[in-house]
Amino acid sequence: MLQTTIIKDTTAPEFTLVKDLYMSAFPDEERRDLTEWEACITAGTTRLYVFYWNNEFAGFLTTWRFNTFTYVEHFAISGHLRGQGVGSIAMKRCLEDVKDQMVLEVEKPTDETTNRRVRFYEHLGFHLCLDGYDAPAYPGKPKPVAMSLMAYPDALTKEGSQDVQRVLANDVYKCL
Repeated sequence: MLQTTIIKDTTAPEFTLVKDLYMSAFPDEERRDLTEWEACITAGTTRLYVFYWNNEFAGFLTTWRFNTFTYVEHFAISGHLRGQGVGSIAMKRCLEDVKDQMVLEVEKPTDETTNRRVRFYEHLGFHLCLDGYDAPAYPGKPKPVAMSLMAYPDALTKEGSQDVQRVLANDVYKCL
């Protein structure tokens, strides 16, 4: 059974588990500096969902709330629980909690791993924007990352995709 909690304090005991998964699940270019990430969470800019499966730490998801959509910045499930449906259940829980349009980025689908990730989100009802783009680099990171947007429940129009990209560049990638 999935339990969900929202953490606002990076001194919470479970934050160490979240931080360890964050560091192991995402490559360096897809992570912000840890101090900055913690500051975004503590300031309330980012909402941090923490998941437990049968009372065991299972993963986390971070969101940013904007006027017209909610952005999922990071979503990770512990390696030993992947492929067991825990990620789907966790994402469905967040989709129920967030009543408006939800948008996330995935690496541009170019191989089996990135295509499998896209299929995971499509199975949950997300729509892939066919126009990929270079997501701005996080502060202190050397280069942008080739990404694609996905949206739920409705697909983004070309104009909507451009609006989302502008918001992400101005707000998310420049948190502090």
